Amino acid sequence: MNLRTLYCSALMCVLSIAACQVNELSAPGLSASEIPHLRKQGTATQLIVDGKPFLALAGELGNNTATSAEYMQHVWPILLNTKLNSALAAVSWAQIEPLEGKFDFGVLDDVIRGAREHNLRLMLL
Repeated sequence: MNLRTLYCSALMCVLSIAACQVNELSAPGLSASEIPHLRKQGTATQLIVDGKPFLALAGELGNNTATSAEYMQHVWPILLNTKLNSALAAVSWAQIEPLEGKFDFGVLDDVIRGAREHNLRLMLL
């Protein structure tokens, strides 16, 4: 996978997660300009989040890192201490559907909640 493809994939994750966070936390009547979007600025394209340009300074978590809220309690401070504003976390389908037909979003909800509590953007892989 080349760097450009990886960057574009990460950018789309940021947009989708940021849009979900804005929709859940905002008041009714949210205008389209407040939803994360891309804006052309001369020859560059900027990611706009919360009405201003956003540069994702992200740390990628290990494949099994986001599997428990208890483990993540030790990870959030590390991300903050390294001055990151975003985290890339892998979520496997086995976490969501541990038994066929039985869905459990608890771990994912905990990771999302933890990112919000630490004022970090979350990109799910």
